[in-house]
Amino acid sequence: MAIPESRIIESCSGRKGSFEHKGILWGMYVREGARGTGLSAALLDRVLAHARGVVDEIKLEVAPDNLAALRLYRAAGFVEYAREPRALKIDGVCHDSLFMTLQLARSV
Repeated sequence: MAIPESRIIESCSGRKGSFEHKGILWGMYVREGARGTGLSAALLDRVLAHARGVVDEIKLEVAPDNLAALRLYRAAGFVEYAREPRALKIDGVCHDSLFMTLQLARSV
């Protein structure tokens, strides 16, 4: 977590799933003023470096209209494996979710 001037500008959390070989990237956030600086890619690289050797696969969920996040995840090698229509309802409006995965192990 980076904390310049005592203000959190990014965070990321993850957890191992109930299947010990899989990890879930659960929540990645970079404050608007710090976006476009390479911080997101650096944060994701660090998470993936930590995950290698711990889990064989990382999964995540992302909104299909979050184009910056999709570019970041695809550049890191994540691929889409499912789309859930109407997965979320925010302020009375339904939104789809994309599910992505990244294989970390050579033989999965």
